[in-house]
Amino acid sequence: MFGAGRASRRGRRIFSRDPWPVATFAGSGFALILCASNCGFPDYGFTQPEAGSGGTAGDAGNGGSAGNGGSAGNGGSAGAAGNAGSGGIAGEAGEAGAAGAPCVYPTPVTFPDHCSNGALDSGEETGTDCGGECSPCTGAQTCTQNADCASGNCTAAKTCEQILTLSYLSIVADEFTPTPKFSLSITYKDAVSTALPRLKIRYYFNHDGVSEPVLALHTQVTFDPGGSQRDISSDAHYQVYRLPPGPATNKGIVTDSYVEITFTNQASMTPNSILQLTQDIDSASGSFQQSTHYSFINGGPLPNNQISIYRDDQLIWGVPPPLTILPDCAFAGGVNLNGVEVSLDQVQSLAASSDAQITYSGATYQNSNSLTPTADTPTATLLHSGFTLGTATATWPVPNGSYWAYAWQTSDSSASSGQLSIQDNSADNFVSMPQNIAGAWAKLGPYAIDVLDGNVKLNGTGVVNLAGVELYRAAQ
Repeated sequence: MFGAGRASRRGRRIFSRDPWPVATFAGSGFALILCASNCGFPDYGFTQPEAGSGGTAGDAGNGGSAGNGGSAGNGGSAGAAGNAGSGGIAGEAGEAGAAGAPCVYPTPVTFPDHCSNGALDSGEETGTDCGGECSPCTGAQTCTQNADCASGNCTAAKTCEQILTLSYLSIVADEFTPTPKFSLSITYKDAVSTALPRLKIRYYFNHDGVSEPVLALHTQVTFDPGGSQRDISSDAHYQVYRLPPGPATNKGIVTDSYVEITFTNQASMTPNSILQLTQDIDSASGSFQQSTHYSFINGGPLPNNQISIYRDDQLIWGVPPPLTILPDCAFAGGVNLNGVEVSLDQVQSLAASSDAQITYSGATYQNSNSLTPTADTPTATLLHSGFTLGTATATWPVPNGSYWAYAWQTSDSSASSGQLSIQDNSADNFVSMPQNIAGAWAKLGPYAIDVLDGNVKLNGTGVVNLAGVELYRAAQ
């Protein structure tokens, strides 16, 4: 059921396997072993508060000195009493370990209304809709200090040094369309060259209830370092990211998604080199409403600061919308269904099904289809196996609380279709074999769920190829 969140704390992961029987799965060549009554929650893969350490032993002599306090932990417990000093009286009890800081959920970045009114508001911004209390200027706008500029350089002439310029054109400008499409022309201005793999281009939209997977299949890119234009489309890659819906902008636009375009070509952007990009966003079924998309403008070519470009982690063009970010410390745990433990990054470690104590007696799958979009090795390991939910239900024991749930779903070589349900709430519709792609996949969610009985229930109607699930604790 849906509900409010609770606070969470960063902690170490506990991998306590011994007290728990191994769960195995029918359909995979093993028998299912169920946990007996009075079983507790399996710790594997879930972050837990880290207790403060005990006090150290008192020194030898009369009235040995106090033991040291327990170390600070995330909600750490008190340190234990110091041991008896050798040849002396027992040391005093160690002080309690200090409570660790709670998990901080970033406040979505918003700017005053005057930062998007198209006018220069003297005293509140240095350039038109930028600088001052607005976002840093990415164009050659007036500035008073380096902080007014995305480049970090307010020149002696009191204008921002530009790193690049961007010109945008909406190719498919219909308000309702299953395939938004646009083109960008990016001219590099910085004196310091930048290798293409350092750049990330983000186009912001919302899903509008369209079916998954949402794909960006037809990327076209040409690169001109100076009189030698060449096609690097095969070196362009994309990923669609989904977040909890952000707060509305002053124009009422809510953003829950963006497509990020990156490059593997090792060429460098040098002064006056040009990158030409054409990109579409394809829904598996249904139409987007482009007028509700943050980055959409009907027209062009014109500058569009509602598209953002990053060089490494530095924003060098545009103003991102207010987004609801789930911080790393909110990650609670995950499970690779019908698979081994897999670490997707330094934060996300998804437990093997057998260690996560999943109860399931339905069909499983293994496949070696090429994946669309391209996935890194750990994600590919996750996606190439899973449960085929249909009439069977999978039950995953987790601590009670409020969470945001993500789920990885894939298409196989058949045209079968179905819809995932988490805690009896339907997830986004997933179309099997979109555009005849057998290995298409998407990370669905996040969905707000409440766990009240120590279990997350996963089931579906039709055929649902579910590869994995992860949970983030909801903010209080």
